[in-house]
Formats: sequence, structure tokens, C-alpha cells
Amino acid sequence: MPGEQLLPNWSPDGTHLVFTTRGGTTEPLYEYDLETKTSRQLFKCEDPCLGDDEPVYSPDGTRVAFIRARAPLVNSSSAGDAVPSDCSLWIGEGATGTLTQITSNTKPPCDREYNPHWSPDGSQLTYWRDPYENGQPTGTAVFVIDADGKHERRLTDPTLFAGAPDWSPDGKWIVFSTYPLNEFNFVPKVSNLYRMHPNGSGMEQLTHYESADLRATQPRYTPDGKWIIFTAVAPWRRSLWVVPAAGGAPIAMVRGGIYTHGVWQP
Repeated sequence: MPGEQLLPNWSPDGTHLVFTTRGGTTEPLYEYDLETKTSRQLFKCEDPCLGDDEPVYSPDGTRVAFIRARAPLVNSSSAGDAVPSDCSLWIGEGATGTLTQITSNTKPPCDREYNPHWSPDGSQLTYWRDPYENGQPTGTAVFVIDADGKHERRLTDPTLFAGAPDWSPDGKWIVFSTYPLNEFNFVPKVSNLYRMHPNGSGMEQLTHYESADLRATQPRYTPDGKWIIFTAVAPWRRSLWVVPAAGGAPIAMVRGGIYTHGVWQP
């Protein structure tokens, strides 16, 4: 496998991991078989494909949702360098490699999707987006869309700066963090976890940090839905913590060092 390997996601049966790569001419997704200890490139990434990112298995394990970056690179005054001309949400069939483009974004770096996650029945996806104005993000928001690319709905007000959503296993809740790390990695903000129903109603705050010295980000439900694992970001470390799914006292699981994007084995 080329370069670095990161952003892993478990298959529903716990036998495979899908992950993205960094550092090659292109940066495709790979799938690792835990029994044979071998990897394979999951989908072709040929021109104009630059790389695939943030993969996640569908509930039945047959499909993978991910973000694909495509050439040509274009200059972006807001990013300060060249960025892909299109970063969009795609779905791939694991067995055949057939790809379907779900969204299209051709005004980089604005309005691209991040961190897709499936509804438990596989009919919808949730993700977040950060529109720009005058070179600055105007507010991030959580969205849902049907898996066929129809009926996109925004669930949160952009002024909340919501992102990094995940669907609960029973389908009743979507958890998210404020000031998602993708956009605010080097801009310390007070970041907490919230949950809401998939129609955007019943919002509840789950963590109550009051300083950017400790931030709650990247939430993911455990398979039984009782806990939420998240990345606790401090100035000099990133650790994995859990909090009860309905809120409560967070518990440190892995302290020190740099640990991010925790995903519980099925």
C-alpha cells in the first residue's frame, strides 16, 4: 500500500477495513482483509481522478460512500493554493467497482461535502458542508440526502457551525460536533457534541466544554448505540474518549499522543 494509510472504517461484519491513502501519484481507497492480511485497491482512480477520501461502508457492506477529488487543479484565493476543481460525494459497489456520482461541486473550495455516513437502512446519507463567502466559511451545516442523490435537506442553521455527523444504529438520532476539525483544525474554537432527530428536531447538547483547550470532535456511535466515541482535542494531544449516547460524563479511553477518527469494531 502506498504512502500513509488513514481514515479507516469497519465493514459491518468486522472482516474488512476500508481506508484512504496519502502520498502517491493518486490517492485511492484500499480494502484490507483481516483474515488473509492482504489489501486491494477498491475502485479505479484514473484521470481525472486525483484521489478518494473519507470512505464508509453501507449497512449491508456492499457499497462504500466516499469523497472523490478530480482534476484539473484550480487556484483558490480562499485556500491560497491549487485545489481540485471538483470534490463530490460518490458511491461505489464493492463487488463490481461500479461508481455513481451523487453530488457535484465545481466552485472549490466551497460547498463540498465532508464525512458521509449512512442511515441504518441504507436509504440516506448524512454529511456536512461549509459554504464560503469572500474567502471565508460563512457557517457549516449538517445535511441529509437520499442515496440516489435526490432530496437533499439542510438540518442545522449554518451559524451553529455543525459538522462531522453520524447516524445512530436505531436510526432515531444524528450526532454531530460544532466547529468540525477539517475546517477549524488550526483555528481553536469551543467544540461540543450535539444530537438531533434525522429531521433536525429535538436537538440536545451532549458535552459542555467551555474552552478551546479541550474540544469534542469526530463523534461516532458504538454498534449498540449506547455510547459515542469521539476525539478529544487538546493543544498538544488528541485522545479517544466516549460519552453516553444521551449525554453524561465523558470517559478517556486512549490518552496522550495523537489518536483520531475512532471507529468501534462491529
